Amino acid sequence: MPLRSATENGQLLEMSPARHAGGRAARTRTGPARWALAGLALWLALGTVTTSGVSAPRQTSREVAREGWQRVPDVVKALGIGQGSVVADVGAGGGFFTVRLAKTVGPKGRVIAVDVDKSIIRELQQRVQTEKLSNVEVVQGAVDDPKLPPGELDGVLIVNAYHEMTEHQVMLEHIKQALKPGGRLVLVEPNRPSQKGKTREELALDHLIDPESVRQDLTDAGFEVMAFEERFAKQNNLRIEFLMVAGVRNQESGIRSQERGASPLIPES
Repeated sequence: MPLRSATENGQLLEMSPARHAGGRAARTRTGPARWALAGLALWLALGTVTTSGVSAPRQTSREVAREGWQRVPDVVKALGIGQGSVVADVGAGGGFFTVRLAKTVGPKGRVIAVDVDKSIIRELQQRVQTEKLSNVEVVQGAVDDPKLPPGELDGVLIVNAYHEMTEHQVMLEHIKQALKPGGRLVLVEPNRPSQKGKTREELALDHLIDPESVRQDLTDAGFEVMAFEERFAKQNNLRIEFLMVAGVRNQESGIRSQERGASPLIPES
């Protein structure tokens, strides 16, 4: 689809490439478990994508099914990363995106996979070791600190975990400090347009979040929304995810306007 203003019809803005850079707990859980387990439900059968010098892929039917609707290549494109980039998967859960990012950045790049739950960290470490993902570092974060290296990241990805973060503004501040100039933050989060009008707290009970709440959080934290697609990925009629891309305000963000002839971030389907 042609890309439009971030505020027009819920479609993506155009952007130039960046310079270089999932679990959910039951709502009855609190603190770290709430967003640390965001990818665990999807980890039941996740497989592997490999880099050069990394073991052969192993995928289960569930992971193959997720590949069919998650639009992984478009998420990677939104991050603006490639061979040699440094990227973080915050709320990594079972590692669905971690292993795919590892393939994207290659042996000269690095992926930092962050989660806060110790059991998930152990599972993820085992996966990284078994699949010989030598360019992946597993980090146990905190509910208010992803423990990312300052000024080193070309991109940060949060998938199906931001809506569980109770200390989201502090987390965004740490992420902002970790990004290089021109680095991108990409969020892919569940929303159900039919629930529009509900409060953030009401949506959270169903593990959903309004994209406008995320946009306001980003603005308050000093980010600028560069791209947005409201109906980005659809698993089924009850699970629709939006994609939002942000850069640090007043930095060289790589935004290009349609009038200047930029090519689309995500081609028309």
